Amino acid sequence: DTRDSQRASKITLIAEALEKYYDKNGEYPGCSAMSADPNTIVANTLKGADPTIFTSPSDTSGNSILANCADIGSTDKFAYVGDSSASCQTGAACTQYSLKYLKEGDKSVVATDSRRTVNIAGAPVAPPAPTIAVAPSGGNIVATITPVVCANGATTQYSINSRTNDGNWNGYTSWSTALTANQAGSDGIKYGYTARARCYVSGFSYSASVSGVEATYVQPLTAVPSAPVVAATSPNYYTTNYTWSSTGCPSGTSTRYQYHYFTDYGFDFGWVATPGTNISFTTTTFSHTYSLEVKAQCYNSFAATAWSAIGSTGYYRATPTIQLLIVAGGGGGGYDNGGGGGGGGLIYNSSLSVANTSYPITVGGGGGPQSNGNNSTAFGLTAIGGGKGGNAGQNGATGGSGGGGGGTGTGNTAYGGANQPGGYANTGGRGGNRNGTSCGDSGTYYTGGGGGGAGDRGGDAWSGGGGPGVMQGGVGSTFSISGGNQTYGAGGGGGGDDCYWGLGGSVGGGNGAAAGSSGHVTGSSATYYGAGGGGGSGNLGQGGSGYQGIVIIRYTTGTMGATGGSISIVGSDTVHTFYGNDTFQVY
Repeated sequence: DTRDSQRASKITLIAEALEKYYDKNGEYPGCSAMSADPNTIVANTLKGADPTIFTSPSDTSGNSILANCADIGSTDKFAYVGDSSASCQTGAACTQYSLKYLKEGDKSVVATDSRRTVNIAGAPVAPPAPTIAVAPSGGNIVATITPVVCANGATTQYSINSRTNDGNWNGYTSWSTALTANQAGSDGIKYGYTARARCYVSGFSYSASVSGVEATYVQPLTAVPSAPVVAATSPNYYTTNYTWSSTGCPSGTSTRYQYHYFTDYGFDFGWVATPGTNISFTTTTFSHTYSLEVKAQCYNSFAATAWSAIGSTGYYRATPTIQLLIVAGGGGGGYDNGGGGGGGGLIYNSSLSVANTSYPITVGGGGGPQSNGNNSTAFGLTAIGGGKGGNAGQNGATGGSGGGGGGTGTGNTAYGGANQPGGYANTGGRGGNRNGTSCGDSGTYYTGGGGGGAGDRGGDAWSGGGGPGVMQGGVGSTFSISGGNQTYGAGGGGGGDDCYWGLGGSVGGGNGAAAGSSGHVTGSSATYYGAGGGGGSGNLGQGGSGYQGIVIIRYTTGTMGATGGSISIVGSDTVHTFYGNDTFQVY
């Protein structure tokens, strides 16, 4: 803006000096005089002027006025455009002038015309302003002037100026009677033309020129881009990223897009304009497809192609599945050579579908001596607590796995408790008696049966058969859902007499007791969820308590989000372990 102000100020000072020259000489200087060295101009022509006014802000040539009365072009120069007579072009006098410069800000041409013209007898009247039309013809762009008529027998002459994409003007052509101008056309280019006209009699007799307004034509862009290639990726359970690309836009243009996002449950975004090539959406609802369509267009400031064919892709958010293990609390053992407690009922599902909701989790505790274990529930499924072992002479209780029968000491049989149907569970072993000598005594001894386990029924009393072994608790079942092989739901061993006792189920239930002791709840040195307690020995030995249950959920990491329980990562999976009541929230 500052430099444009300097240009305007200098043109004004030059114009004032030219009008003073006219006042003294009755004419304006010729072209050659105005293109001399600034000091020469000041000394011989525009006397008293400041020589610096002839230099534009960014020109270092000294005199910025174009030689030979040339019209303004695209550089930072000044134009002194006189009439087209030989006297003006090569001699000492012009009848009129137009001072011009190019604004740096908007590239427009600013002209200051002479205040007076030399009146020549019989000079023709100026014609009407010419109009010009711009249109394509074959591969060319053609500008055509509508003819205007001069009076008094004068010849109409024309001059045409042109530019592209609203840029700098190329300069007017020489005066002639030609009505057309043309140039090769290119897609996406805006062509602008303007014309001027004058009435011409001779080199000293012609009218002032009259300029028309600019006419334009934009050559369409025809190279439609390819259909975008669209891809969808989901970095997590709640987001899908869509990306796309297209090819085929010519040089000098850019690519823009419209996308259309919609779902199979009725949501529809409509077409949305974007210059980008990616977008992300929340895609959390299970069992639905989320689709994106994209189309491309080439464009510049003046033209745009038709929209391309549509590229599309869809992302299906599958319903996630989990592995589920539900183990109930183990049953307690019977007393006085009673049977072992049954292991807690166990339910395993390797592929259970879930929804976006919350699931209450109940973890059953182990039963105390002579008590059933408590149920565990999750996802509408219930694992039944283990049955308690029978006291001396009693049958074992029904449960997730049945408790072992109590010892009889009479040759009769006490039956092990039955298991509830479904899941992993087995019946308890039968209680009975053992005849013989024990620790120096002889007689008939009470012998309790083993509690049932998740993997096998409990062993019968000493004198019987069946099960994994005499008086032994049923074995548990082993799963790797928590990341390593772990045994669950083993039954407790039956109570022994003074010298014998049943073993807990393999890596699971508690051992039976001897010599008036209470049964145990652990096998070896480890704790096993859902294990039944061992039976107590003679002389009113108490049975062992069953061990609590557990609920474990495992799923592929990233297929969904969930909270609840103790969370750990095992390889590519997430594991939630519940040791007590809680909520498993899926989102």
